[in-house]
Amino acid sequence: MERAVLTGAGGPKRVMIKSAILRLIAENGFHPGDRLPGQNELAARFQTTVVTIHRALAELEAERKIHRINGSGTFVGPRPIPRTRNLCLVLPGEHLDEPSVNPLFWPHVRHLLHAFIFVSGTDWRFATIASETGQPFPSSLHELGREDVVFFHHTKQPRAVLDQMIREGKTPVVSFGLPEPGLRCLTIDHDPENGIPKALHYLYSLGYRRILFAGSSLAWGKPWINGFLRGAEVLGLPHDESFLLLLPTDQTQESGHRAAGLICERGVRCDAVLTDSDMRAVGLIEGFRERGIRVPEDIGVMGYDGLDNATRQPPFLTTLRTPFEQMIRTALDLLDSRRAVRSPVRHLKFVGEILPGRTVRTTGERDG
Repeated sequence: MERAVLTGAGGPKRVMIKSAILRLIAENGFHPGDRLPGQNELAARFQTTVVTIHRALAELEAERKIHRINGSGTFVGPRPIPRTRNLCLVLPGEHLDEPSVNPLFWPHVRHLLHAFIFVSGTDWRFATIASETGQPFPSSLHELGREDVVFFHHTKQPRAVLDQMIREGKTPVVSFGLPEPGLRCLTIDHDPENGIPKALHYLYSLGYRRILFAGSSLAWGKPWINGFLRGAEVLGLPHDESFLLLLPTDQTQESGHRAAGLICERGVRCDAVLTDSDMRAVGLIEGFRERGIRVPEDIGVMGYDGLDNATRQPPFLTTLRTPFEQMIRTALDLLDSRRAVRSPVRHLKFVGEILPGRTVRTTGERDG
């Protein structure tokens, strides 16, 4: 190695070493972030000890001329400030988490937002972006980079924005919902075909044997129906048409209220009702109460979602909680492990956990 000649106005040797290191940086055209030679190499170059080199580097670091990373080496310039990664959720419309704007589904959106806030913590900067179908591509999405991640509320709206982000391949994207034709990104969803049997098994373990399912006859409700039929068959529970109450409605509180009236009118002898949503379950409980039917003393009710407004306040619903936190974390871990901008073309399904509440009886209460 070529040895350098120290020049300077005298004084402590480490001062001359500091000047020599700065000349080395300038003469070699090093830029901030470039790696410098190791301490042993510098000591040999400047014909001094490693201790002197170490002290000189410490002073240069204090002056923000260099920075050192344990196990990695010494680098030109001050230690870079870590860039906060952006975690964004694209919603198909503004103010969807406000009851006045979105009275039917704001509890579901709020549940999802709480999960994102919990996962983001201090490692991510979380933000929501409204993008309605037919509107221009949101400018805020253009500002994102490869270290950021964008989640879409579902795969259908705004589909054009989702397709453009996938096509550009600038920022990893993930979408909630079932895979759509031509959609080439990671999709994540809850799994009612396995979640409903899990809920049935829980009710069965508490002694319930005549469980009615209240859900939707719309096309999207088929996985819940399939889950109920399969789970009831495995447990040997009745699952003919009299134990299926399907309404051509969404998962709303009003539809649950109506379901309670129909159950009473038809005289269905059931000891528990399992629903496809917490809001339908809440409406069901209200409808039973108006007719003098007590929950859980006379009949048990179980939901599916795990919404805070149904589980942390009356009626303190028993439900199966959609594992949004696990879904988001798994997607982020998968993207980080790939270290690629383009999202993997995969579909992941998740089954939630039982959240015990006060709307079903415990085994001891039933036996008593």
